Amino acid sequence: MTTVKDIVGALQQKAGYTTLSVEEKPNKLTLMGRQPPGNMQANWRLLRGYLWLAANGKKSTRPWKVDISCVYFVAEEVDGVQRYAWRLIFTAPELQNHYRDICSVIGSSPLASPRGLSLDEMEVPLPGASAKRNSPEGGRRGAGPIGTVAVGPLALAAKMRGG
Repeated sequence: MTTVKDIVGALQQKAGYTTLSVEEKPNKLTLMGRQPPGNMQANWRLLRGYLWLAANGKKSTRPWKVDISCVYFVAEEVDGVQRYAWRLIFTAPELQNHYRDICSVIGSSPLASPRGLSLDEMEVPLPGASAKRNSPEGGRRGAGPIGTVAVGPLALAAKMRGG
């Protein structure tokens, strides 16, 4: 049988989420934890969105729901510095019966690319494009950094001079 430890482990493995506290009730599970450092932050962002859509999206038929939010507090041991933790609240009648499904959703969440970008932000070279396609040295279309390419009346005057 899947337990809370399995959910905590899945969150740690998939996105580096460090669980600080666990509160388990028959119909509610509350996890408080820290956002992961470094490149795992992108995985955490993807996991949050994926988990929320799987549980709360319009097309979701899952009996459990999740609330994902930040809790702000003052860390008295660090001279009263304001900090925050991520809180995940899972709710459902007889929630323990759905722990396996929660773990499978966490496990199937996509990972960010190694550079920390999501797949739609990655730059992919176009097939057949030359290596200097995006070069600012100019070319037949007059591309270049701002201020180096003549536009408007100045471009017309340069063209009239033979440039």
